[in-house]
Amino acid sequence: MFFACVLFVDWGKYYEKNGKIMIPISVQVHHSFVEGMHVGQFVNGLQEYFDITDYFIM
Repeated sequence: MFFACVLFVDWGKYYEKNGKIMIPISVQVHHSFVEGMHVGQFVNGLQEYFDITDYFIM
């Protein structure tokens, strides 16, 4: 089977550190499917979303 087109996004338990909410995120892709630039764009977009969101965890 060919699994190069599978994208894995995983996240861990959130926690507070120095007054900020932290959440570990892991992205795993095959280089033949996406470039590192695309992963960087995804991570930057996710960070922007968290930055403009007043809260995402109740």
